[in-house]
Amino acid sequence: MKYTRYIVAGMAAASLAAAPALAQPVERASAPAKNTNGLESGGIIAIIGVIAVVALGVIAATNGDDTPVSP
Repeated sequence: MKYTRYIVAGMAAASLAAAPALAQPVERASAPAKNTNGLESGGIIAIIGVIAVVALGVIAATNGDDTPVSP
C-alpha cells in the first residue's frame, strides 16, 4: 500500500518532467494576412467602455441616500 503512493508520485513527476520535451513546436507555413485593418475601431470601443464603467461607479457612489441604516 505504501509503495503505490510512491509509484504514483514518481509517475506524476516523470510526466511533468517529460511534458516540455513532448511539446516541441511544429514547423508550419504561415498564410498571408488578409484585411489587417479590420480592428481599427477597437480602441474607441475600449475608451467608451472605460468611460461607461467610471460613470456607473460615480452614479452608484452618489445615489443620494445618506440616511443611516442603524437605529
